[in-house]
Amino acid sequence: MDEPFAGIDRRSEGLLYAILRDLAQQGHGVIVVHHDLGQATQQFDELVLLNQRVIAQGHPRFSLAA
Repeated sequence: MDEPFAGIDRRSEGLLYAILRDLAQQGHGVIVVHHDLGQATQQFDELVLLNQRVIAQGHPRFSLAA
């Protein structure tokens, strides 16, 4: 998904996070482009930070430290 949270309200954002969590728990792969690192570190199990190359990858707790 490319920027699925752009332009939606908080309620819709919460519903979308819940849908994505459910899909992941069912074993589906979920890839989301997201520019809000604060939300990304709270909502996703793994991050890949890109700036024309991979800057960091892994669990959010470790990705931002790299």
